[in-house]
Amino acid sequence: MRKPSPTPKQSVQSVPPDKLGRIVFNPPDHMIVGKPELVEALITPSDLDQGVSRMMGSLKGRGTPQVKPLLVSSRMRVNLVGQDFTIRRISSSDEQWVDESEPTPWSWDVEPKRAGNLILTIKVTRVMLVSGDGLVSRDLPSLTQPVVVKADYWYSTVNWIGANTTLIIPAAVSLTISLLVPWVREHLRKRRLRRLKSEAVRKRLSR
Repeated sequence: MRKPSPTPKQSVQSVPPDKLGRIVFNPPDHMIVGKPELVEALITPSDLDQGVSRMMGSLKGRGTPQVKPLLVSSRMRVNLVGQDFTIRRISSSDEQWVDESEPTPWSWDVEPKRAGNLILTIKVTRVMLVSGDGLVSRDLPSLTQPVVVKADYWYSTVNWIGANTTLIIPAAVSLTISLLVPWVREHLRKRRLRRLKSEAVRKRLSR
């Protein structure tokens, strides 16, 4: 009697099409110029509140986690953008496979470049295999986060000095010379007066 064939393991591409899942993301609403913050996003095909609670608890960034529903495919692309921020991707890729077994993470190191009321935007794209067309991308609605960024005056001063070194050095040299020359002249004048007084004293004593 033949043994039954083993059941194949679930593939990472097994997410059903048009699966309603969740995205959890945590951009902070307050930041300081020049101080980087960790921003994270997690996508899961599950819409169960219990799974979402675990996802929120796994985030390490300071921002308050937000949860949004979205259509999930087996391949997703997530980007974080903001023209007033320096954004460095920490996770290995913008585009990743998504499966049913665990949340798929993205993370970025985000540093504001200026103070003000700024905007961070998370762009999410479904990448689907369509018969006859191959891989097709479809953008989902962007998720935006207003961020109030405060100035760090020490950071701003150091940055300004670094950006204006070619102007500051000649000005500093000129200022030093303008202060040093009068001091040298006065020092030489006092030294000459002391010498004259000393010579006058010697002449009186030699008489």
